[in-house]
Amino acid sequence: MALIFPLMKDKDQITSMTGFGSGKAESEGLRLGVELRSVNSRYLDIQVRCPSQLQPFESVIRERIQKQIGRGKISVNISCNEGAQSPALPTLDEEVAGRYLAEIRRLAELGKVNGEVDIALLSRLPGVFRVESVELEPEAAQALLFAGLDQALSELVAMR
Repeated sequence: MALIFPLMKDKDQITSMTGFGSGKAESEGLRLGVELRSVNSRYLDIQVRCPSQLQPFESVIRERIQKQIGRGKISVNISCNEGAQSPALPTLDEEVAGRYLAEIRRLAELGKVNGEVDIALLSRLPGVFRVESVELEPEAAQALLFAGLDQALSELVAMR
């Protein structure tokens, strides 16, 4: 290489823009996964897909990636799953269920139809059951996110 590019130093070595990296972090029964994929591109283009509770950190995610990567199209995919320690269980929304029940009975009266309301039908209607997810404190969410992101970035940079 020294014969072809005599002025090029090791730090100027050409690196690939294609790569993949993944990272995982877990805290208080919550698992966070970060996947980074990069392909060739003339400029730096970062696309972030993350759960709504992590969207406030999107600009910080971009800045952290820009510090280590200068070019390429980077796809960031962040997933957040509750661990086995704290599974989210459905909770009956009595107000919504009561309103559905009343309206179904009213519909039966209007149509002059006899019969009982099917509990299986009622339970499948939207909003009858709520599933509440674990809310993260912003500081805990950021620490968890950075742990997974840094691990994924290290793998991506090593692969490129």
